[in-house]
Amino acid sequence: MSRSKGFTLVELMITIAIITVLAGIAIPAFSHYIIEAEGTSQKANSETSYRENRAEAIMAEHRESTGR
Repeated sequence: MSRSKGFTLVELMITIAIITVLAGIAIPAFSHYIIEAEGTSQKANSETSYRENRAEAIMAEHRESTGR
């Protein structure tokens, strides 16, 4: 009698259990990095907006002082 190639039900269940445990550990850690990245992105956007507004104000002041 030849043994067929493949996985047994027990092997598949153990694999699924291991994947579930690893996902349970990885997902919260990954969520933390996403939240941190969003905060960094918002900070960068705020700084860019501030610099653009400041440059525009300086240019407007220069135009007024030179009469252009």
